[in-house]
Amino acid sequence: AHYRLLRVWTAHLISQHWPWVEAVENALLERDTMSGGQIDEVIRSIDGERRRLEVQPLWDAVQAIRDLRTESGT
Repeated sequence: AHYRLLRVWTAHLISQHWPWVEAVENALLERDTMSGGQIDEVIRSIDGERRRLEVQPLWDAVQAIRDLRTESGT
């Protein structure tokens, strides 16, 4: 059930916030781990706005994308 929910949330994030997801994914490819604050900084750097963002759902979505890519071999 959690995996299905994560897939739905990931699809929503991709459709609504793709530039954020892509920026965080690229940052994660450069390092093994990131704190919530680091993720927030990446998002604000592309967004240009000083908004407060709950980064855990975004982190979950990026991790799900990475897992799906690993499973598919891409």
